[in-house]
Amino acid sequence: MAKVLGVGGVFFKVADPAATMAWYERVLGVVPGEYGGADFLHSATANAFPEAARTVFSPFGSESDYFAPSEKGFMI
Repeated sequence: MAKVLGVGGVFFKVADPAATMAWYERVLGVVPGEYGGADFLHSATANAFPEAARTVFSPFGSESDYFAPSEKGFMI
């Protein structure tokens, strides 16, 4: 039976994605990657599945249409 390797991602809309990630880095120690979000690695599966064993945490600009057709301000 297949097993879940991670949530995939938590994505949310904000007015200023760079400032939001700077706050998460400064206050919570969440280090952003080159793409502007952060990867939370799942150590139990990272060795077997290094590209899939993660959950992405990433802000998007408030005007982004990436979540379309949903009109919600977040996506999991």
